[in-house]
Amino acid sequence: MDAISLHIHGFKNTVATLGTALTKDHVNVLKRYTRTFFLFYDGDNAGIKAAMRGVETFFEAGMSVRVALPPDGIDPDDFVREHGSDGLRALLEKSSDGFDFYLDQAGRNFDISTPQGKTGCVDAMIPLLARVPEQFVLKDYIRLLADRIGSELDPLEASVKKKCKSEGRFISAPPSDSPPP
Repeated sequence: MDAISLHIHGFKNTVATLGTALTKDHVNVLKRYTRTFFLFYDGDNAGIKAAMRGVETFFEAGMSVRVALPPDGIDPDDFVREHGSDGLRALLEKSSDGFDFYLDQAGRNFDISTPQGKTGCVDAMIPLLARVPEQFVLKDYIRLLADRIGSELDPLEASVKKKCKSEGRFISAPPSDSPPP
C-alpha cells in the first residue's frame, strides 16, 4: 500500500521492498534510472533497522542514499495520506544523508565524550564502513567519523581497517605501485 499511495500522490518513481529484501542487485538495476535515492520506510524501530541495512546495501553498490523516516512510528502510506504530497516533499527535503543517518543511529547508545563510547560508536559503524568499495571514499567517511567523535584521522583509520579485517569484512587493498601485466 505504501508504494500505491505514493503513486496516487504523484510520486511515480517509487519502488516498494520488504525492508530486508533490498539487495545490491536491486540497487544496481535502480541506478540505471536515477542517481538520487531515498529510503522511506516505516518510522518505527523495524523501519530504522531496515533503513540502516538499506544504507549498507547502497554503500556496497558504491551509491549514496538519503533517508527520510516518517515521525511517530507511522508508515509511508499513513504519512502521505495525512500530510499530502507537499508534506512528503518537505520530509524528503529534510532527509538525512545515509552516512549521517547511520552514524546517528549507530552512535545513539554511546557517550562519545568517553574513550569507551568512541570505541563503541566506531564498532557500530564497521558494518557500514566495511561495505564502502572505494578507498578514497572510505577515507572520506572515516574523516567524517573522526570529526564527529573528536578523534585523530590516522589512528582511527588504522583501527577501522583492523576491526574490519578481524571481523572478516572486506576492505580493498590500496593499489600497488607495480604496473599491471
